Parts: sequence; structure tokens; C-alpha cells
Amino acid sequence: MIGQPGTTATLQLQTMKADSALLINANSLQSYNFTVEFILCEIGDVFNNKSKTCDTCPSGSYSLDNPYANNAFCRQCPSTMTCLGGSKIAIEAGYWRYDTNKTNMVRCEENSICKGGLVDQVYHPHGLCAFPNEGQMCNECPSKHAKFGSSNVCVNCEQDVRYHIKAICFFVLQITIIFYIFRYY
Repeated sequence: MIGQPGTTATLQLQTMKADSALLINANSLQSYNFTVEFILCEIGDVFNNKSKTCDTCPSGSYSLDNPYANNAFCRQCPSTMTCLGGSKIAIEAGYWRYDTNKTNMVRCEENSICKGGLVDQVYHPHGLCAFPNEGQMCNECPSKHAKFGSSNVCVNCEQDVRYHIKAICFFVLQITIIFYIFRYY
């Protein structure tokens, strides 16, 4: 069944009634009515005025326009992205996408933590972060994780020996400063 987006139609099904012995009575009809709602076009579709249907942009192209706008059309995918059709735009590894309604992307500070928008054939609108990094541009660490040195890669503080060494050094430094203050004042 094909219908214009945003409209409804009623489908009526008629069948002959059967009695309790499953004998069909040719003179008696049973009617069933079904209401069908045709969904509106979505971002990633282009409304076709001729056929009055929603045409989803094919793989290799995309649309982020209002599907009913006069200037809505399927655009060719930029070379730095993979377009899966509709509004699905997968960014390359090393990049992050803040707004899924735009094609703008930014380079991640550390390429290895931004895995891209298509990882193991699974689509990630903003891009996927290397575990355990998370958040915008994959620059945030979850609980009990931290970044060390110039690296933006999050490491588990409870398992990484560097954390323990730095914690001990920080503690020794604090004791030294306190000792120095009390000794000379």
C-alpha cells in the first residue's frame, strides 16, 4: 500500500462468516477495518512532488535538509566521510562530529582515541571513542580513570603503576614542603 506522507487510509477486509461448526455461510459477511497511517518524511528523505512519496537518499549520498523544502536534495558524500544513505554520515577515524545535523567535523587532539563513525559495521553518529575514553572529542575519562603526561588516553588509576608512583611522589613532595615550612619558620 502506498500513500502520501502524513495522511491516513482505511483498509477494509471482508470475509465470509463461519459458524461454530466451521461451516461457511455464503450469505453472511464479516468486515474488518484497519487504519493505516503514512509517516511523514524524515531528515535523510527528500519529498518527491511527482509521486508524493518520501525518497530516502541512497548509500553514497545524504540529506540533512527539511525533506519538504524546495532546495532539499541528496548530496554527494564528502571524501572524508562515509555516507550510509539517508542522514547517516560516518566520519573518518581521528575526527569528532559535534552536531549530527551538520557535516562539520573537528580533528581529535589524539587520533587514536577517536575511532570514527563506522566501527565494525556499526554506525556511531558522533564517532566512537577508544575504550575507556568518552565524551566530546573523546577527551573525558570515566570514574577511576585519568590522563597522564601529554597523552589524552585515559588509564585505569587503580591498575596503572604510573598512578601509584605519581601519588607517592606527590605525597612525598607534600611532606617535604610541610617539613620545610615548619623547619624554617
